[in-house]
Amino acid sequence: LRFLLHGSPVEIRRGLQNPTDFLTKETWNQVLGLAQLPAFERFEQHFANAVDEWKRWIDHPEPEKHAMPGIGPDTTLTPFQQLLPMRVLRLDRLTQSITQ
Repeated sequence: LRFLLHGSPVEIRRGLQNPTDFLTKETWNQVLGLAQLPAFERFEQHFANAVDEWKRWIDHPEPEKHAMPGIGPDTTLTPFQQLLPMRVLRLDRLTQSITQ
């Protein structure tokens, strides 16, 4: 719950470098913070391996209506956990994700 409300409160100094030209330093830090949670171990590597897919998802006007890359119906993530990448990558659509 803390991560959903506040995100990563500190700068993560270790981990994969931002593989994109479209995520800010702050957003990439949130990706690295998300990867610190047990359910999202190695999320930053997954993201880096599917940058183009994630870019399409992030750029969609209603990403909450589409599956996140690699997070399909057979995922082991709970509905609550599925909100966390939305919080990191499309905070502006978090409310819509919660109400959907």
